[in-house]
Amino acid sequence: MLPDAGGAGEAREGLLVNGDCLLGKYDIILPMNTRRRWMVFGFVAAFAGDWMLAVRCSPTGSAEFLAGVGCFALAHVLWMVAQLREARPDWRALVALGLPVVAFASIRLVPVLPSLAAAVVVAYSAVSAVSLSVAFGGNRLFYFSGISLLVFSDIAIGARILHVPGANLIVGPTYVLAEVFLLVSCFLHDEPRMAFSRNRSFPATAFFGAAAALSFFLAMHCFPGGYNPAMRMLSALGRTEVRLVEWPWSHYLFVAGMFFSALAVVFAARRARLSPWGLALNVAGLLWIALVPEDVSHLLHDIGCWLAAIGGGVMLFAWRRVKPARHIRRTWTIALVLPIAAMALALVLHALKVVPFAPLVTTLQKIVILSFAAWLLSLSANGARRRARVPTR
Repeated sequence: MLPDAGGAGEAREGLLVNGDCLLGKYDIILPMNTRRRWMVFGFVAAFAGDWMLAVRCSPTGSAEFLAGVGCFALAHVLWMVAQLREARPDWRALVALGLPVVAFASIRLVPVLPSLAAAVVVAYSAVSAVSLSVAFGGNRLFYFSGISLLVFSDIAIGARILHVPGANLIVGPTYVLAEVFLLVSCFLHDEPRMAFSRNRSFPATAFFGAAAALSFFLAMHCFPGGYNPAMRMLSALGRTEVRLVEWPWSHYLFVAGMFFSALAVVFAARRARLSPWGLALNVAGLLWIALVPEDVSHLLHDIGCWLAAIGGGVMLFAWRRVKPARHIRRTWTIALVLPIAAMALALVLHALKVVPFAPLVTTLQKIVILSFAAWLLSLSANGARRRARVPTR
């Protein structure tokens, strides 16, 4: 309990926070009562949205549906207001996490919704993306988990609108768990903060990398009609329809593999202190690819590929500026630049109709992906070995 600044003998709840924020050093008192009040207002708006969408089962495009979506947008705004004294939007998180969410709504949901409902849903996705970036910037563990699960539940609702089998089973549990986390964040006095542990970066990178590789291998095994890595791009595994088979298991496994890949990149890049903006672009590209399959729109799907490629290039450039050992820099530069240059040349030759697309381009794509993954794993492993050699007192 901290004494009231007015000196009237009254007391108020408060939290003294010391650290860094986007604006520099801060040492402020966060009035927990004010934050809790705004969060409660947000819960009221969310419950109103539940009443219109879940209880009354308002049909898509109806006035009640639009009002329900608006209530949830208002809930996000009120929750963001509750965090404003200690957090601002994290712009890199907005790019990494927000872009794919807005792309999912704009590319996949707009064509199947009435025009007005489509506009409202896209606007809501933009608000939730900003809310997610504020949650990341605030660094509160339960609050960020709750907002993340809420956005994930929204994506599952979008998948249900697209008639994706099994999507309805995800909506309820993820939404309830999101509300539980947000309630804990609202009433918990000393909420834990998210902390990145460099000591666990290599095991986390290895675990999520292995999970991604296993997901891709299983997707190849489940691909209808068989998958030939030398003749097809990796993104073919994410198609929503293959040889008249709708929503094959390969699609779900590919999406899971892309999410695991994004997590592996996050842990490896943060351990090696690579470019945060490069990391944001790379993660945005990976999640964009997961949420926008190539058979939905090949052109728009390629935007995700370009984001991932540009982000990876920025991370590689940032790593070289750290000036690692010369022999390590030379080895990895050759291992990464040569296959990338070869793939670029193959694409140009294919555009000129000199060489066929497969198996040259498709095979080089796998080599580039494997080289990049090995580089990130090596960076994380080298950091762990350097730390192990530091003598302890």
